[in-house]
Amino acid sequence: MSLFVRLEPAIPSAYAAELLSVAQRLAGAAENSDAAASILAESIITLVGAEGSLVSTLDDDFLNVAAASGCLAALRGETHPLGQ
Repeated sequence: MSLFVRLEPAIPSAYAAELLSVAQRLAGAAENSDAAASILAESIITLVGAEGSLVSTLDDDFLNVAAASGCLAALRGETHPLGQ
């Protein structure tokens, strides 16, 4: 008698396919950080169903919005001091 336990994947196949697509697009943008940030911001909306997302960098004491999508798109390019 053999015992076989079927494990369900932790990530549903639809999400896995989308994650693979995001990874492939990011790999294609490896030389361009602005393009990679945009891919991330847009993909977050698709993957989690958010209304907006942004990707920022921390340079010295400033937060720089590298990419923004959806309802946060207007924030792209803004720089904010961390103290505010």
